[in-house]
Amino acid sequence: MRIVIADDSEDYLKALVEAISNFPEYHVVGSARNGQELLDVCASTQPDVAMTDLQMPKMDGLEALRRLSGQFPKTLLVAFSVWSNSPIEKDAISAGAHVFFTKDQALAFLSTLCQHYERAFS
Repeated sequence: MRIVIADDSEDYLKALVEAISNFPEYHVVGSARNGQELLDVCASTQPDVAMTDLQMPKMDGLEALRRLSGQFPKTLLVAFSVWSNSPIEKDAISAGAHVFFTKDQALAFLSTLCQHYERAFS
């Protein structure tokens, strides 16, 4: 699975890329620091999965999700945030995310990524 990740936190971005590298079926093909970069990277890499933080500069994850859902209908859109309240999750799903997780749930989420993809597109 080809994955693109967007997060303005360099430390979290590096940690997530490292965590993904532990799964041989996943390959990070690009990363971005804001929503506009995410759109650009997705256009050039055509990923299977686009993962985005919701709070970023220039263009936030919610706006990026809205645009990605129209431009990449076969890409699994995944939103994450440090916040775990349900309005944030509902906003992400309304914006086009198929899945939402909090940043502290990343490892558990990654172990089920293929299942989420199959559920979204089968």
